[in-house]
Amino acid sequence: GDAKLDKGKQIFLASHLRSKTIWILGIVALFSAGANIGLYYIIPLYLVKELYLPMDYANSIFGISRLGGPLITIVAGFFVDRISLKKVAFGLVLSTGILTILLTVSGPEWIGIFLFLQATISPAFFPVEYVAVAKLFDQEQRGQATGIVITIGMIGTGLVPYFLGLSGDLATFRLGIFLLGICTALSSGLLWFLKELK
Repeated sequence: GDAKLDKGKQIFLASHLRSKTIWILGIVALFSAGANIGLYYIIPLYLVKELYLPMDYANSIFGISRLGGPLITIVAGFFVDRISLKKVAFGLVLSTGILTILLTVSGPEWIGIFLFLQATISPAFFPVEYVAVAKLFDQEQRGQATGIVITIGMIGTGLVPYFLGLSGDLATFRLGIFLLGICTALSSGLLWFLKELK
């Protein structure tokens, strides 16, 4: 009995790793997590070292910027019920990418506004993604699918700070954040390849 169960799990895992849907959701999660959690570690350095904001002011706007996340998650759920899951997910990821880019082209007088908007919208994709997994996979496949997507996303939280730090050492944090925003915005287009997702 246990052997059959293990074999069944291995078959499910192998089929998931060959699944286009898993890789699309995983890649989008990777860049979204990078633009949310990964960016979190670098922003204070960027504010102080490249925008020359005073440390106290930088810490204040950075702290305030994280307050809007829970609210937008509720708002995203409201729109999922009334528009469509795919359109809401696409809009959230595209907006996250654009706002990440705007962090690099705005001056010190605007950075607080764009930082608040970026930090508010970026976490809202994740509950929407879990709903997408629930809709795209059968009940017996759902657990493994969710685990794989989360794992790929968590890779983004580790890789993004590393590459942003490398960018800061070799060029500027601004360049690294700009490229992250471009990649995040482009990744939103992958969601349109999920034909099964309405």
